[in-house]
Amino acid sequence: MSSIDLEEASDWLEVTNSLPSLEVLRLSSCNLNFIFRPISHVNFSSLSLLDLSGNYLGNNIPLWVSNLRSLTSLSLSNITVGNGGPIPEDIQNLTSLLLLDLSWNSFNTSIPSWLYSLSHLEVLNLAGNQLTDVLPVWIFNFSSELQYLDLSQNQMHGRIPNLTNMGMQEHSVIDLSQNHFEGPLPLVSSKVHELDLSDNLLSGSISQFLCSSPSEPVNLAALYLANNQLSGKLPNCWTQGGRYPYVEAALLLTKGEPIEYNKTLALIPTGTQLQSFNSSSFVGNKLCGPPLTPNCSTNGEVTVVEKNRKEDDHEMSWFYIGMAVGFIVGFWGFCGSLIFNRTWRHSYFRFLDCIKDQIYVASVLKLRWFRKTITSCYNNQ
Repeated sequence: MSSIDLEEASDWLEVTNSLPSLEVLRLSSCNLNFIFRPISHVNFSSLSLLDLSGNYLGNNIPLWVSNLRSLTSLSLSNITVGNGGPIPEDIQNLTSLLLLDLSWNSFNTSIPSWLYSLSHLEVLNLAGNQLTDVLPVWIFNFSSELQYLDLSQNQMHGRIPNLTNMGMQEHSVIDLSQNHFEGPLPLVSSKVHELDLSDNLLSGSISQFLCSSPSEPVNLAALYLANNQLSGKLPNCWTQGGRYPYVEAALLLTKGEPIEYNKTLALIPTGTQLQSFNSSSFVGNKLCGPPLTPNCSTNGEVTVVEKNRKEDDHEMSWFYIGMAVGFIVGFWGFCGSLIFNRTWRHSYFRFLDCIKDQIYVASVLKLRWFRKTITSCYNNQ
């Protein structure tokens, strides 16, 4: 029933309450009216999925929702307007939850510690809020079933703790993008399959992140680092000795706004899948070498390739200047002759009049011939 306007249906809860075998209830973006007569008992004992996203509930969810002990999936995305306050505490009673979506609200406190009670969560989405404070270490360990964690587009800050010894599932996805995290890149567990750290304030060298010797192998398939303050070399450990099984399969995606490359750029190693990306895949961080346009030597100085590129740009500038000058001289050479030489001007316009008359006469004769042909054909029939 998603996207159906139920604003005038004040009895929608009474109606759905008469369906005791109901297992899935989707009422997202229905403009629901939550000002209704209290119900002493809600007969939703079989309900496992509830989606109330896109309806205004405020930061206090209805009491009957917190009593749905059999609920495994709860979506409350985009339910607040303005200052959403803290995340509703009544959710902690839903201990059977496997999926909890509280994204795109205005919750503006830290991540509540009562999430520990949701020890079976597989998906936790808190993106698009105004969550503050530092990232708690326990967020990666409170549920041994957790496989998807999205904390993007919040106001969190501080350092990201090392993502090792995690309690999450294999092939986990972690999205910490568009926050205010700073400091070095964290070490990553082999359980992390996709990691998004883009649009933060992370700094330091990328070498330690890629070439450190963690106690477990790294199995990243996608790594997003766009728009940070990273520097240093992309080291050759990606290609030497088969040290990391993910080397050729990993994707280093650092797309962002272009910056001006300078002498502090680091090298992109040759012979890896990184060479298959174009230069736009690496902008936003201080990296260089093929496939980027500027090429760097091992000591960070710009090589002959960069020098030749500048010379080519210089020659191209003179080409456009010459083309502009040629156009100006040709245009005003012709128009100036007509403006200042009366004889040439009269001859030119008489020539145009003659051409116009010839075109007009030819058109009239052709039209007359066409009409005569059509008339002749009609008479013969």
